Amino acid sequence: MKAKSESKLVFKVSPSSLSLMENCFRCFWLDKHKVWKRPKGGFPTLPSGIDSLLKKHFNKFRDRGLLPPELYNNHDCKNLRLYGATYEEKEI
Repeated sequence: MKAKSESKLVFKVSPSSLSLMENCFRCFWLDKHKVWKRPKGGFPTLPSGIDSLLKKHFNKFRDRGLLPPELYNNHDCKNLRLYGATYEEKEI
């Protein structure tokens, strides 16, 4: 009697699928065998919210041509000029 030859499966892997395998091997197996896909998480709102607040804060000073207090109060930054003198230089 001849033994059945085992078929080898080939999977495409990416950094995210390797991360999935590391976090949950069962989820990885189900994904690669097209049984089930792990739901994607939403984009975290905390980092984008903080980014928005920081941009608003620093843009207020940029628009007035002033250093923000975080830099102005640092003695090493007293003579620092971060922003251009003209509107075009500010947009760079």
